[in-house]
Amino acid sequence: MPGGSFGLGTSAPLAKFQHPSHALLEQHGFKQIVYRKYYKRCLEERAQKGIGQSEEMNTLFRFWCYFLRDNFNDKMYNDFKKYADEDAAAEYMYGMECLFRFYSYGLEKNFRAPLYKDFEELVLKDYQRYNSLYGLEKFWAFHHYSGLPADGSVEVCPQLKALLEGPFKNLDCFREEQQRRRAALEVRRARRSGSWGGRRSGVMELEMQRRHRLGDAAEQARRACHAVTAGSSDTSCVARHWLWESISEWGS
Repeated sequence: MPGGSFGLGTSAPLAKFQHPSHALLEQHGFKQIVYRKYYKRCLEERAQKGIGQSEEMNTLFRFWCYFLRDNFNDKMYNDFKKYADEDAAAEYMYGMECLFRFYSYGLEKNFRAPLYKDFEELVLKDYQRYNSLYGLEKFWAFHHYSGLPADGSVEVCPQLKALLEGPFKNLDCFREEQQRRRAALEVRRARRSGSWGGRRSGVMELEMQRRHRLGDAAEQARRACHAVTAGSSDTSCVARHWLWESISEWGS
């Protein structure tokens, strides 16, 4: 990397730092050897620190979420799905949230029937096993903004169709259900106010809800950017999207 435009006294200029995931997202910037080293480093940190404790693994989830939309690769996708599912089983949902964003925005741009079926399967699992609305909301967004091919070759899973035509017809329905869940959470916290374990659980749930609300705000900005840049192959725009999403999720 070239040096920066400034130095410290008479010392050599500081090298410009760029995270590997940023470089890999730049136009024509992907290099297999760089990816393999980056991938290995992320998994090693995940193994060392534990699920949910590795910031590097979070950057890998975000990289997969964006890179695979324009550069689909079976091995990367299977890794993405595997580690997101493992993390979700350990009650850490960030990887699964990135996977749902990949499905929602990626299928809107380039529809693939097998990926859509994976999307349906994981949305049902997220809703039924983990009692989460995140995947279902992204599923609703896909059908609202894009939808299935007009040729009728793919149909919506009956269980999900019933949810979208019943209790979750629009975003207001999701917000109302989130409000109901927050109220129920407050009741549970009040009942367990003398228990540290109960307070800790409540804080974690509220933090997840905070991130989802931030995601709602960021989604409209991302959709607007996507509409403006539709048809463009400039992956630098993808990198800007990623930075915006990172700020939206971790800010505040």
